[in-house]
Amino acid sequence: MSLGLSAGFSRSEALNRAAWTMLFLLIAVLLGVFIGWGAVNYSPFILVLLLAGLCGSVAVAFSPGLAVIGLTAIVWLLPFGTLPFRIGFRFSFLDLATGALLFLFAWQVCTHRLRLPARASAIAVSVYAVLLLVAAGNGLRFGLTEDAVTLAIKLASSAFVFVMLTAWLQTGTVARRAATWFLACAAVQALLGVVLYFIPAGYAIGILSRLGVIGYPVGGDVLRYIADTPLLRATGTSVGPNMLGGVLVFAIAFGVALWASHPRRWWLLGVLGLLLLCLLLTRSRAALLGSGAAVAVLTVIRYRALLWLYPLGGLALVVLPQTRAMLLHLLSGLRAQDRAAAMRLDEYAKSFQLIQDHPWLGVGFGPPPSIDTFLGVSSIYLQLAEFGGLLTLAAFCLAVGAALWSMWRGWRTSVNPDSEWVVLGAGAGVLGALVTGLFDHHYVSMPHMATVFWMVAGLGVSTAWVRQRPNRSADV
Repeated sequence: MSLGLSAGFSRSEALNRAAWTMLFLLIAVLLGVFIGWGAVNYSPFILVLLLAGLCGSVAVAFSPGLAVIGLTAIVWLLPFGTLPFRIGFRFSFLDLATGALLFLFAWQVCTHRLRLPARASAIAVSVYAVLLLVAAGNGLRFGLTEDAVTLAIKLASSAFVFVMLTAWLQTGTVARRAATWFLACAAVQALLGVVLYFIPAGYAIGILSRLGVIGYPVGGDVLRYIADTPLLRATGTSVGPNMLGGVLVFAIAFGVALWASHPRRWWLLGVLGLLLLCLLLTRSRAALLGSGAAVAVLTVIRYRALLWLYPLGGLALVVLPQTRAMLLHLLSGLRAQDRAAAMRLDEYAKSFQLIQDHPWLGVGFGPPPSIDTFLGVSSIYLQLAEFGGLLTLAAFCLAVGAALWSMWRGWRTSVNPDSEWVVLGAGAGVLGALVTGLFDHHYVSMPHMATVFWMVAGLGVSTAWVRQRPNRSADV
């Protein structure tokens, strides 16, 4: 009897092995056909990237830490990259990465491998994300467009990145690693921005135009200049100089906090110099103000030794020709003496009128309610009020306030100093972004910028929670 059962199990195992072998062979054949077809119709290099992305997707399914690093690399290096073909929609790399993360997170929650963080900041961010979707539904009465629906979903998904990070980053080591990768990817983007700025324009246009196969703009328009002047602005692979400057605010905050807490790491000065140089080359006045606010917050709250940098920085602004030109550009904007600043004042006036007409849930993310109405303004606060009304704006302010309070409380009551730079850098970066957002709208209108914003907030809050649990040693 036992011999018969043993033989049965052996035959069953053999059949299982044969079935799995046939399945893997079938998958290999299909992949080979797909790669061959793509190499003929598109580019072998693009297909290799897709295959690497597929392998990476399998890897991150077993490691949320790798997933966070992958998302960080995408938002910094290829924020506008898309698949070279359409599958109903033309999905971007960011769409696929965020969707995979949400699926992985939902699967872990449903299988009880992970618990949703039941804290005020996570709940407030979730409410904000839901209100974005409600506002999008309310805006459908003015017209239905594919871009409006997808933008609302992308912005809500970006906010949920905060919830995912606070659930995943459960140890100080993982949080510090994520913040370090964030800073490293920022340094690579800054290097790209500086190199593309200084090389001849023809070479820069040629290099950036090669990204056209993955959805980037091509031609002479890839280079950006200050309006009515020949002054070039650095963009890197972020398409817009203001968008590059906006994300550099977070990187500079992290870099200053890391160097101030580890002053003997002199190589960090090189990284900081690269980030600051790239920021100056973007000529983004809002980002310059935001970075200054972030460094000022770090100086006042914790790192008083940074005070000696202020007279040195002021001297550089006045003496060096490049920084003096940036200072004059900043002053002309504050005085509304150039065309861009004057246009902002007109935008603000029209925005106030639109908010008065649709105060509670705004007009959504689609077309404006009438042909004589202009939708869009250079301020995250007014832009949010236009999109989702005062309710969504209040939810955003509440969510950001709860996140900042969690960081502050975690830093003040902590007994673990190792991750202090992550909490302070994230908090200063978020505050710097709020200052930048007074004159810029990208944090609430561009999915990759919104992802960076909530990613930094999530890093700071999760690290603050970890610092209050000194005995927690299990990794994620």
